[in-house]
Parts: sequence; structure tokens; C-alpha cells
Amino acid sequence: VRMGKNAASVFPEAVEAAADSGLEVVASTMCGVYNAQIACVLRDLGCTRVIVPRDVSLGEVECIMRAAPGLEYEVFLMRNGCVFSDCYCLGRHFKGRNALCFDVRDVRREFFVEGPPALVQAARENNGAYGRFHRAACGLCAVWRFERMGVSAAKIVGRSDDSECILRDIETIRRNVEIARDCGSEREFLSRMHVPPE
Repeated sequence: VRMGKNAASVFPEAVEAAADSGLEVVASTMCGVYNAQIACVLRDLGCTRVIVPRDVSLGEVECIMRAAPGLEYEVFLMRNGCVFSDCYCLGRHFKGRNALCFDVRDVRREFFVEGPPALVQAARENNGAYGRFHRAACGLCAVWRFERMGVSAAKIVGRSDDSECILRDIETIRRNVEIARDCGSEREFLSRMHVPPE
């Protein structure tokens, strides 16, 4: 596991000390668990839960969980999403100044593609989706798969958001988990899932 210069000398000892004290140690998204090897190292040090980075695909989450058992896994659902991974965050939080991600999300992005028109079109669509991702994130359609994988918890981002909205999102996830547990297939879940009007 490669971490920052200062963290590398402290992190393993901190995990072991916390675990030895009987604490349940959670490896946050700052740990960058992008593969099973990282998850296994953290588990072997004494971590009990891993929060998977928000940019890891469903298939990758499943592979990590299968190859690194013995951990609880937490995934992001609902609220605002960020195009940057927390472990590689370029945020600069100065008083009166937004994080870097707020600066760059509205900057005109350019891309250069050579190849068939379908590839150029896909790149344009991806470019358009980039701006939408930060404003709103969902993930409810993944609840059935997460439930089957054995994911332990959903992480809802939105520290400064309206508490009533966050509570509605919690209720929406809880309701969809119940629906997912009652469905025999992903297709059935997708046809029955509760989607909030907004």
C-alpha cells in the first residue's frame, strides 16, 4: 500500500494500536481501496470495514469483496457526488475559496479523439456526463446487486445539505433495500424499485 510520506510511517501502527484496543477500525475512502490486495493488507492490520471509493465499478466492488473476505464493505449512494476520488483529492480549502474540484468542474474540457464516429460520439457523451455527475448522484439501481454481494452499509454524502433531504434519502435507500430483499432478480427489482420524484 503506497500512502503519503507521513502517513506511511504512522498508518499501520495506528490501525494495529486501535484494533488491539478493541476498536472497530474503518478504512475510509482516503485509503484508496482499489483492489483486493489493498483490502487484504488493511484487513490483516486490523481494519474491520472498508469504504470503497466512489469511482469503483460494481464489478470491481464484487471482485474485491470476493477476493478479500472477512471485511464489512460500505459503498456510496445518493446525494452529491464528486468526480475526484477522495484519496487523490486535489481540494484546496482556503477561506472564501472553493475546493479545486469546484474550480475545474465548470472549466471547458477538451478532448481529442481519432477513430470511428461512434468513438467520437461516446467521448462527447462522456464529456457531457462529467459535468452532471458532481451535481447529483444516485446509485439506487445498484441496491439489488449490493445486497446480493453482501455490502454492509451505504454512505450518503451531504454534510452541509438540508437534513430533511438527507433523511428522505436514507428512507429511500431503506425502502429499496427491503424491495431488493424481496426480489428474485435484478430485473424484478428495477421494475419495482422506488425512485424519488426529484
